[in-house]
Amino acid sequence: LSPAFAYEIIPGLSIGVTYDLGLAVVELRKRNSLGNDEYLVANMASSEPSIGHGFKAGIHYQKDKLRTGLVFKFGQKYEIKGNADFDVSTDVFSGKKPKDQKMETELTMPNFLAWGISYEFIKDVLLLSFDVNYTMWNSYDELKLTSEEGIPNSETGEMDKSVTTEKKWEDVLAFRMGLEYKVNNVKTRLGYGY
Repeated sequence: LSPAFAYEIIPGLSIGVTYDLGLAVVELRKRNSLGNDEYLVANMASSEPSIGHGFKAGIHYQKDKLRTGLVFKFGQKYEIKGNADFDVSTDVFSGKKPKDQKMETELTMPNFLAWGISYEFIKDVLLLSFDVNYTMWNSYDELKLTSEEGIPNSETGEMDKSVTTEKKWEDVLAFRMGLEYKVNNVKTRLGYGY
């Protein structure tokens, strides 16, 4: 849900803000080694939807056949609470299987920056556009699961109430181009993205 507000500062130049309200339901599956190619699998599912808050801010400029805009999005943060159940790969390790329990984690959506420009070469007929998107995935550096009773640590064998998996995702750039051609109220579009 994203209510938006925009204001034209001077003719052709506008700013805008959007409040973002998101709902998330999460299902996670985590595999934990028990040694000798055997493993413990934790399945976690949200017990209820999580609410995340964020916003976007942007600026837009238009003059004659040229339009350009810049937007920044602050990603929502979700606090996930759910229930976990456990499976083992063979019955030999059934004694190491923890009891089903409550688990929690946090997920943060990445921040996002985008710039776009378009030019109308022939009014109401031919439009060319280009944009660059920068997604800041480095916010997803780890996934930390916190449990009520604990699960076995694959290295020490001790019961840990917190298990952290490093993710180390990297920021990424994306480029897109688009062409729109209109004849007799029919629009044909061609696009390319990288």
